[in-house]
Amino acid sequence: MSRILSKKEAVKFLELDEKTFDNYFKNAGEFSSLPRESGRGRFFFNQEELEKWLEGYKWRTVELTFEDYALCLDFALAQHFRGYVLSDWGTARQREFGQKITNWVKGQLDEVAVKKFFKKEFNFDVELDFRIYDEIVPQDIIGVKENGNTREPKIGVGIKSSKPKSAYLVLSENEIVREERRSDVYIFCRPDIPDDHLLRVTKDRIIEVVKNQ
Repeated sequence: MSRILSKKEAVKFLELDEKTFDNYFKNAGEFSSLPRESGRGRFFFNQEELEKWLEGYKWRTVELTFEDYALCLDFALAQHFRGYVLSDWGTARQREFGQKITNWVKGQLDEVAVKKFFKKEFNFDVELDFRIYDEIVPQDIIGVKENGNTREPKIGVGIKSSKPKSAYLVLSENEIVREERRSDVYIFCRPDIPDDHLLRVTKDRIIEVVKNQ
């Protein structure tokens, strides 16, 4: 018989902090609770169900390398020095350097992670576009490799980034209003890198990343 856990026990069992647990449980509905058995606002959880969720969480988690990070940082720096403007939604205020670089790095890490996940779990390759454009590329996956050839995807795929604790996939107005920006399928990713990632990279490795810029 599966053990019944309190919320505190469930948080400890999943090794999540309480805020992340609440976001996944209350906002995203990633796992369900049993009826409130006693006391106002108290929830109880089936350990067996939590184990299934944890297995799925580990299955869809992709480990990235420093080389992956370097590729994405290289792209972000190229975007910045090309003069691409990234503004906060709904305002004319431009984001400062660190925030721009972090957003670009996270967005590209998501794409690399999806590419690796497809290869690892389904053994097929997709093509990403790391070229620099004056505007954002309409779709994130631009090719599917089959039998030695690359074809265009049959559907539009958008890969979206958020914080590790987030429960929401948020789209900008352009991705709804502009037909060429809309996707048929969205993949929600939560890259787990610190905001001060640039400060954690040694000088030699930074030089290694930017030497071709």
